[in-house]
Amino acid sequence: MKRLASAVATIYTLTIFISPARPVLAAEVGGLRIAALATGGVSAQDEYLLLESTGDGVDPSTLEVVYRSASGLTTRRLVDLAAVGASSLHAGSKILLANGAGRYAALAIATWSDGIASTGGAVILRDRTDATRIVDALSWGSAVAAAGGEGIPAAAPPSDSILERVRSGDALIDTGNNASDFVVVRTPEDPLGTPLPVPTPIATPTPRSEEHTSELQSRLHLVC
Repeated sequence: MKRLASAVATIYTLTIFISPARPVLAAEVGGLRIAALATGGVSAQDEYLLLESTGDGVDPSTLEVVYRSASGLTTRRLVDLAAVGASSLHAGSKILLANGAGRYAALAIATWSDGIASTGGAVILRDRTDATRIVDALSWGSAVAAAGGEGIPAAAPPSDSILERVRSGDALIDTGNNASDFVVVRTPEDPLGTPLPVPTPIATPTPRSEEHTSELQSRLHLVC
């Protein structure tokens, strides 16, 4: 009887260990998620980061996007989302950020100047005043754990491809593992879909007038 009980316990333990985790939908927790990343294209500067709101009433203005080298030793800010302005996003709203020297700059709400490595690195969406409050993170290629991604890094996309987050219907999947949450797909002609107005990109966040802030919010709503 003791042997039988031991065998049953062993089988039960193994079953729990190999059982796949239930995918967690980003929409369940709300906020912003990284929806897609391009690390280069026709030129090395054809980089962009697409963020998507997974709930209603999301305010991106308290957040920033930083880039961390594959080794995890270097961190620099790509975009301060205060430049976007305080806006209440609806579920499914998108924010496009891009390298200011690349072909996606004209469509972006805000831009960065120094490039990101195509072979490996991480982009981290976090609270601007508290670096420990991570909203989302994506590492790829040769990035080590110190780079700050989630789980195993996603594959490094070729120059004609991007990393795109997996969906369940319209909802983004977020299991906490970049390797399973992102897949390599061919680069779309327009990451936001067409037709779209072409806004003027914002290179760096600076103090802005009330009128300019209103204009930025109007452009953001057009993208949404």
